[in-house]
Amino acid sequence: MKLIKIIPITILILVLTATLASAIHTPQVLLTPSEWEANAEKELTFTVSNAKGDNIVRVELFVPLKSDQSPVYTIIDVGEPSGWLRTKYDRKIVWIAEGAGIKVGDSVNFGLIVKSPSSGQYQWNWITTDSNDYPFPGSSTTKVGLAPASYFKITGAPSSITAGNPMRITVKVYGSDNNLKTDYTGTISFVSTDSKAVVPTTYTFTSSDKGYKDFSITYKTIGTQSFTVTDLASKISQRSISTSVELGRLSSLVITPDNSQVNAGKSIVFKAEAKDEFENKKDVTNSTKWSIDQEAGGIWNSNIYTAQKEGTWTVIGVYNSLADGTALSVKPGTVVIPPAENETKPQQNETKPLEEMSIETQDSVEISPGSNETFVVTVKNTGSEDLADVSLSSTDVPSDWITAYPSKTTISVGASKDFLVVLAVPNETNQTFEKNISLVASSSSGTKATKNIALTIASAPTGLMGLSKNLLNLGIVIVAVAALVLIAWELWFRKK
Repeated sequence: MKLIKIIPITILILVLTATLASAIHTPQVLLTPSEWEANAEKELTFTVSNAKGDNIVRVELFVPLKSDQSPVYTIIDVGEPSGWLRTKYDRKIVWIAEGAGIKVGDSVNFGLIVKSPSSGQYQWNWITTDSNDYPFPGSSTTKVGLAPASYFKITGAPSSITAGNPMRITVKVYGSDNNLKTDYTGTISFVSTDSKAVVPTTYTFTSSDKGYKDFSITYKTIGTQSFTVTDLASKISQRSISTSVELGRLSSLVITPDNSQVNAGKSIVFKAEAKDEFENKKDVTNSTKWSIDQEAGGIWNSNIYTAQKEGTWTVIGVYNSLADGTALSVKPGTVVIPPAENETKPQQNETKPLEEMSIETQDSVEISPGSNETFVVTVKNTGSEDLADVSLSSTDVPSDWITAYPSKTTISVGASKDFLVVLAVPNETNQTFEKNISLVASSSSGTKATKNIALTIASAPTGLMGLSKNLLNLGIVIVAVAALVLIAWELWFRKK
């Protein structure tokens, strides 16, 4: 009997529970945009959809609050969709349906305009209520950051610089509000008008960079150069100022034409170009000192040489501490320079070996690290046969310290040839010492002659002393060249 009374009550409870459960609505809410810049007015869209259950007839949106309970965002204006009434408060907005509300499968966009605060992340709370007065709470998060990246500023690029010298530049990123974008994490790339320039490939900013970063860039090609920084994702690009790139430290001299020929009595024009380590060129013809083997005779007029004697001779050009040599073959022709009447042929001493030579040069040389010394070494054929492929080498010092011009030459019987020797001690040589250098002249047949000179490595001079030393070096070269010219003139007058 009791069981019969319980069954109807149980069934009624189950029916009511099922009815209530099926009526509970399930909203889907979206607040867009979810992120924008600080201190700016922004139009937001609050979209409410009904996934299931009873119709949604009331929507409430609560503004995030500060610690003092004042609203974080300032509500400027609130939209009123068709069929809805809105009420705006400082801390919340309420929309109430005039009709059926939001049915299952439908959605409504509620618009509002707010002014954002300073940067930060904030939570908006909301409540949707259905026709059975059942509330459904939830929340949405918005993030306020700095203004989006708008442009770059490049500082540190000089108006002029020497090729090979690095320059330190700074790239700063600014937002559309003209403030430094300290939260920038974009990737930038570099490209330069100088194809040989050393520039960063790409760089991705980190939060610790705070919107700016230093970089090193090295131009290597002379002329007007610049570089451009680009963020492809943000479509931002900025070109640096133009920089005038000047010639780097000169490291070599090239004489042209090379291995040329001319008829006796005719003239040939030589040119000289100095190069830095990056192959940048400078015409130094007018500043180059020119000479040729003493036995060749002839006359120099600046860089123009008028040939006299037949044979293969070595032309040498000297610019500061740089030198280069090239072969000049003089062929038969009309000699416009009369030979010296009192010229005597070298006497052959039949008692000497068939092949023999001697070396004449200064007995000592003193040099400082990082500088150059230039001196002349004369090799004479004292034998009875011509010496072929005569070269000059050195021992007891690194091979790259000493360079001799020409590299090889032929010396006829009784004749002599001058080798221009450039001694360059690297700046890294930080010790002083004295030692002997052995200069060795050798021919292809094995004939040799040796000359020892005393080498003193002194500490590098500074100030006026350093300047005087460099001037002295230049003076020695000028005097040597002048001596060669005077000898040529003397021979000419004697012949006349």
